[in-house]
Amino acid sequence: AVVSTQSTGVMSFAACAGIAGVAYAYSEFKKKEMEEERKKKEEEMKKEKKSKGKALIGGPFTLVNVDGETVTDKTFLGKWCLIYFGFTFCPDICPEELEKIGE
Repeated sequence: AVVSTQSTGVMSFAACAGIAGVAYAYSEFKKKEMEEERKKKEEEMKKEKKSKGKALIGGPFTLVNVDGETVTDKTFLGKWCLIYFGFTFCPDICPEELEKIGE
């Protein structure tokens, strides 16, 4: 039996085109699936953030100053007050930040 190479070549091209089409469709499907999963995770993260509430800024406080004395919000009543939470030892960043605050 003699097989024509021309028809085999056409069949090979059709098979390759079909495989390429299926691969493309699958990749688009997976891309869409991954995008939906990413959006779902973003929504979950937004919900988590909302459920935690807001930071309590201002209001009464009690702290210990550098001299070991207890100070409260009433200690600074009528005065400007900046409370800076930094590190006890950080030679790289803290001095620069404190300089910025001082300006």
